[in-house]
This record gives sequence, C-alpha cells and structure tokens, in this order.
Amino acid sequence: MNFFKKNNPSEFKKQIKPLIGYFFVGGSAAIVEWSLFAAFIYILKISYFLAAIISFIFATFFNYFISINTIFSSGERFNQKSEILLVLFVSGIGLLINLVFITILIEIFYINSMLSKIIATGLTFFWNYSTRMYFIFHRSSQ
Repeated sequence: MNFFKKNNPSEFKKQIKPLIGYFFVGGSAAIVEWSLFAAFIYILKISYFLAAIISFIFATFFNYFISINTIFSSGERFNQKSEILLVLFVSGIGLLINLVFITILIEIFYINSMLSKIIATGLTFFWNYSTRMYFIFHRSSQ
C-alpha cells in the first residue's frame, strides 16, 4: 500500500495533514492517559494492569471526540452508532496491544511502569491512527 504518492504533492499533503493533526490530538490524549495512569498507580496504588485499562478507556473517548471535531469527518462512511462501535472495537484491539507491550516491558525487561506505559502508547499509536484513517473514517474520494 502506497501511503504517500511520490509524484503528486497535493495527494501527499492530503495524506500527511491528518497524520500531523492526529499526532497532536493523540498527543493530547496520551497526556490524559499518562496523567490518569500515574494518578492510579502512584496515588491510588492500583495495579499497573488495571490502571492501564482504565486510563486507556478515558483517553480513547477523549481522542474520539476531539478527532471527530478536528481531523476526521464523523458519519461519512458509517452512521454515528456504527462508527462509535467500530472505534470501540479497534480501540479494544489497541488496548490489547498496549497491555501486551506494557506487560512485556515491566515483567520481562523490568522497565519502570510509567516509562513502559509511554513506550506502549507510542507503539499503539500506529494501530490507532491507521485503523481510524484508513478504515473507520476513510472517505471513498481519498
């Protein structure tokens, strides 16, 4: 799959602009996620696994509502109910990816839980963006 067509600068701009926007929206959601994760593990003393799940869910909803108002066009491909269900489904897979990475980093490599969460979030970013951009919010004219 050729994400960036070399001979068409306008096509490149059309494809890179949402990626940059999603990077900032995703970054904001990551700050929400990391802040909640830190509060859960350091203040409330919740296990990193449960803290990762709860913080990921909050960040996913934050990301969805900011994304549909700034980057993606909601309702263009699916009705809003189906769209939300699809976002929850792919986010559930993203959560599993996130949990696998965070668990491996903490339990096998003995990396600090906060640093592990940051790394896992970065790795999960690519799944989240690509499924939203190329599946859920993909316009037929793109």
